[in-house]
Amino acid sequence: MGAAASEVAPLKGYSVESVSQTLDALIRFEALGIPSLSFALDSLLLQQKFPITKGIISTSRLINSPHQAANYSAVKLKIKNRSIDEILTLVDGIDPKVRIRLDANCGFNLSEALKIARELPAGRIEYIEEPTKTFDELIQFSLNSPIPIAVDEHLRSQPLVDILNLNNVATWVVKPTLTGSLGKIFSLANRAKKQGIPITLSSSFESPIGLMTIAHLAHVLKLDHPQGLGTDHSLTQGGCIDLAQFHRIAADCSFCL
Repeated sequence: MGAAASEVAPLKGYSVESVSQTLDALIRFEALGIPSLSFALDSLLLQQKFPITKGIISTSRLINSPHQAANYSAVKLKIKNRSIDEILTLVDGIDPKVRIRLDANCGFNLSEALKIARELPAGRIEYIEEPTKTFDELIQFSLNSPIPIAVDEHLRSQPLVDILNLNNVATWVVKPTLTGSLGKIFSLANRAKKQGIPITLSSSFESPIGLMTIAHLAHVLKLDHPQGLGTDHSLTQGGCIDLAQFHRIAADCSFCL
């Protein structure tokens, strides 16, 4: 058995499990109902089946100002609690060659979200992620927005049949630490592929080990567009993650969680 490494990283306020519940489950080695632990344990097995040797995963960077977009082909801007003027200024300051992804984190009502979408330069924006507060509003937004949507939070909270009825969808954003088992992630990826929708793997503010684990999964899934892993800028310099680094990290950990 080769070296493997993964991370159990429940995110307070987003994960369904608490840290104490996760630790208790880890001691019992029982991951049922604990998504962060399910993903971590499954990732160890995935690394044994598909050993990490090399590979480059393109990433998008989470930024707060235009200058942080340098050397990236795609960036994400958080726009919740920002005015339309602030958003327009940020977008205008980013190199036109850079793809811009906006993330509203369910922050606007329908009229606010549509006003923003209609005032933005649609050709500059790849998608707006979770623009509305409710799923019913998201349905209406998807029917009326000039800019495509990305589904994140609602992908975990709504029945999949409802997600499939959305219009103008650019991508499903899958956060492995919050989603859980690889079986569930692969099932989402396969269903999205049948719909002609790419999935984008996204971090939940994991450490470099967690980010590398998700990058390895992206490599296995053959995802060739920028993944949402640019939250550790020392790791993702130049807009990519080099999986050869993970091979060295895993070897140093020598089969660790």
